[in-house]
Amino acid sequence: MTPDVCVTPYPRKENGRISETPDFLVSAEHPVEVIGGVQFLHGVSGGVASSNSIGTDLYRAFHRKRCFELEVNQTGVDPNVYDPPIKTLAPVQQKKLDQTMSTILHSFRFSE
Repeated sequence: MTPDVCVTPYPRKENGRISETPDFLVSAEHPVEVIGGVQFLHGVSGGVASSNSIGTDLYRAFHRKRCFELEVNQTGVDPNVYDPPIKTLAPVQQKKLDQTMSTILHSFRFSE
């Protein structure tokens, strides 16, 4: 393992085949995140299928000759596929959830 291999978004393997898309894309808005005093590369990935979605924020760092990855995943469903449609989070609720997830992420520390 090398630092370059650790942070390179290689193509995914899907059903025994190499995908045309990378495992993740480096975030253009926020490519590096400092977590617990260590710089992590910030990548994003996601997908949709059958009215469901998943979004992933991943964070990779090469630390002490090892590659580490932290992930925050958010899944969802189109509320209109239900009869009656299900309730969704209000913007203030979504903001609070995002802040809570960020607090959890930034609580990570490497132990000695």
